[in-house]
Amino acid sequence: MKETIFKLTARWLPLLVLVAGVQVAASAQETNATKAARLLNESGHKFTKVSDAVWTVPFSGETQKNITVVASVSDEILVVFSVIAEKKSLNPTPELMQKLLQANSEYDYVKIGIDKDGDLFVRIDLTIRVMDKDELKMNLDQLAAVADAIHAAVKPHVVKPK
Repeated sequence: MKETIFKLTARWLPLLVLVAGVQVAASAQETNATKAARLLNESGHKFTKVSDAVWTVPFSGETQKNITVVASVSDEILVVFSVIAEKKSLNPTPELMQKLLQANSEYDYVKIGIDKDGDLFVRIDLTIRVMDKDELKMNLDQLAAVADAIHAAVKPHVVKPK
């Protein structure tokens, strides 16, 4: 006796729903930090694990030989940043502030600012839920390139430590 598509669907639907539910539950168990670590591994970049939710990624730029990019999970956001200059070596002139404000409009996705400690930084915030390895790799590369460019732009305003 031939079964109709309706009967076949009715018979197999509960099994398909169960399998789909198991897959959703398995992927939901991956924490944001675990996903970020997995994507960092898949990105092809070398990195150092600082803690379960913080990693450093080394880059080399044209004007800044050693660029350290930090990736840190905060709730559902992966914050990717690099400190360009610490407060103690920064000479915050009006010209510097104007350069930084103008630079904010030059680069896509990147925030350029001064943090609560007075350090100059570049930063990108990524939503972990929709992030894949290509998105992470592109943003890490872009942040390192912008860090290098901003370092060159602010070099005249950075005081060398004594």
